[in-house]
Amino acid sequence: MIVRISSLLLLASRNFTKREDFRSRSVVKNVDKKEKKKEENMPINVKDLYQKSIEKDNIKRVLLLSPFREPYFMVNARCDFKSWSGTQWYPIQLGYLACFLKSRSYEVKIVDAQAYGMDDEDTGREIAKFKPHYIVLYASNKHFESDMRMAESLNNNICPTILAGPFYALNADYYRVPGIQGELEDGVIAWIEGKIKTDKPIVGEPLTSEQLDRMPFVSDIYQEQLDPKYYRTPSEPWPFVDIMTGRGCFWGQCTFCLWPKVYKKGYAARSMDNVIAEVEKIEKKGFYKSIMIEDDTFPEPRIDEFCHRKLYKRLTIPWSCLVRANLSVPTLRVMKKADCLNLHVGYESGCDNILARIKKGITKEEMYKFTRNAQQEGLQIHGDFMIGIDDTEKEIKETINWACRLNPNTAQFQIYIPYDGKKIAVSPERRERLAQYAYRKFYSRPGKWPVVAKQILKPAVLKESFKSVMGVRR
Repeated sequence: MIVRISSLLLLASRNFTKREDFRSRSVVKNVDKKEKKKEENMPINVKDLYQKSIEKDNIKRVLLLSPFREPYFMVNARCDFKSWSGTQWYPIQLGYLACFLKSRSYEVKIVDAQAYGMDDEDTGREIAKFKPHYIVLYASNKHFESDMRMAESLNNNICPTILAGPFYALNADYYRVPGIQGELEDGVIAWIEGKIKTDKPIVGEPLTSEQLDRMPFVSDIYQEQLDPKYYRTPSEPWPFVDIMTGRGCFWGQCTFCLWPKVYKKGYAARSMDNVIAEVEKIEKKGFYKSIMIEDDTFPEPRIDEFCHRKLYKRLTIPWSCLVRANLSVPTLRVMKKADCLNLHVGYESGCDNILARIKKGITKEEMYKFTRNAQQEGLQIHGDFMIGIDDTEKEIKETINWACRLNPNTAQFQIYIPYDGKKIAVSPERRERLAQYAYRKFYSRPGKWPVVAKQILKPAVLKESFKSVMGVRR
């Protein structure tokens, strides 16, 4: 994989710019045949040629890369895994990094090779075409070693390249390779501008609300650089767009969660004026059919403020968000009035003892009450459950039964990734089969057939959907 990219860039490096053609005719005419033959037999240093070709550029270019790893793989979600529904979220962390770098007068390009299904040669062509001075490679957890090798090859053969993203933050101490931990914007700019020179992880500091407000809107970056046809999820009308009104989690205590390990200083929010201005701009464009608010999670006081401001402005574009399963009825009611479409809810487990152990801060009774209240107000729910966070197979099956009893509109049964270092008693193979069984049990009920039918209408994911939903009986 790395060899093919390097070979392609080696060839492309000879034609990066006409003004820096090291084998230009004017030079060739001034050397005799002996010198010319000597030059042709010399080994070519690709990185030197490449760096020479871009050294006089006034505007520095930064390429943000999410490499392709395997079909249906999601690296831009909170967990990296294969999606049976064909879901792909926008590369939201790279999107906001692009916004920040653009506000600092860098030229930026996002290459989401995973979502686009770009092979190594296509990725190499994009790199060669853009001619970056720096590359930020967004690493995955499952394929971290491949990402590490790719970053090393690009760094050695093309230009300075660094690993970044939440999964790098998880793996950095184990592999002891340099990269960006914490928040990307501050860390990447410190690396690019040489403020921190170290072979250890660079820890990015959180941006202030004022800094977040000064950044361009991420929805503009997406529309400028990314094709929405590659970003779909069953719970959202297409085309949709992801935004964040704040980063981090105001709760921040769940032991299993990725984000407290990345956003270590709690929840930092944009001003609501800034958020509403972006929503208004998105609606006026008339292109997107819904907005997914990716705050993890959207706090109830901000939900109330957002809804009232949206209603006051008479903005009608549908929106969805990630919430905890304890919102009050008045909040749910105003969300419906403000055209909220879908609540993405982390239920995680159907066992109260497990919920207490993982510091979820919500009981099954609260979950059930919230779910019924939300559905009575006409809100759809996408429920997230984790297969393996429970201690035993019996408890896992209790969680599956609990998911069926709660009966959210759609459900996801994610195989638990132990970011907290917990040892799992149930084998990986058995957890895989239990996850497939959970999908079959949840979606084979008559009330869920329309949801399955929607997937059948997508030929690209039909095989994966059938295998996950119907393939395992017990």
